[in-house]
Amino acid sequence: MTAKVDACSIAAGDTIVLDFKESEGASGRAIENEHFGPITAYMAPAASQGDGAVWFKVFEQGFDASTDMWAINILNENDGLVEVTIPADIKAGDYILRGEVLALHQADKGIYELYPNCVLLTVTGGGSAEPEGVDLEVIYNDPDTYPGLLWNPFNGKNAGYTIPGPAVYEAGTVEPANIKANIQLSSSSASTTEEEEEDNGPTENNSNTKSNTSKEPCINGKRRVKRRRR
Repeated sequence: MTAKVDACSIAAGDTIVLDFKESEGASGRAIENEHFGPITAYMAPAASQGDGAVWFKVFEQGFDASTDMWAINILNENDGLVEVTIPADIKAGDYILRGEVLALHQADKGIYELYPNCVLLTVTGGGSAEPEGVDLEVIYNDPDTYPGLLWNPFNGKNAGYTIPGPAVYEAGTVEPANIKANIQLSSSSASTTEEEEEDNGPTENNSNTKSNTSKEPCINGKRRVKRRRR
């Protein structure tokens, strides 16, 4: 028997507050201050169950060179709270919101720690954008491509740190599907005008769409990963 999971309703463009704590019901800090590292948040359509290239990044915070502080330290100063804005133009519907901490305090030993937690959202309003996603399993198993996974935060060079994964999705950077279809249709019509004038033959435009669904559950809690660069 599968338990029903309640969704949190939020309008596209609004802000949600994620609460990171060392243990359930605890107050104060989210994690030990020495667990230096970034914070990220991703979203994926709920129907995907988080499997495959479905996650688009909506928030990231790494190292602030102006204050010499990691996102973890800033998070603790804010009692474990961080604000994440839902993109204003994404398609309405159910999404998984995954907030996570990446701890790098053992990176010099080839170890990093992930602390992901997920919440189900029902996004209202919005537009028609469907941001391109990435596969987090691929990213978190590839420290060669994403050296920020095994970055030593004690090396004194943190100003050069790059957070693993794609750039944060910005509203308005995805062209709506209906506009793309209209552009393609207009182009096809324009290219066949001369032919029609010559032979008055019929023209036809075909478009195909594909969708992928999966059954991989969202993982909550600590995940300790040991990786060595090849």
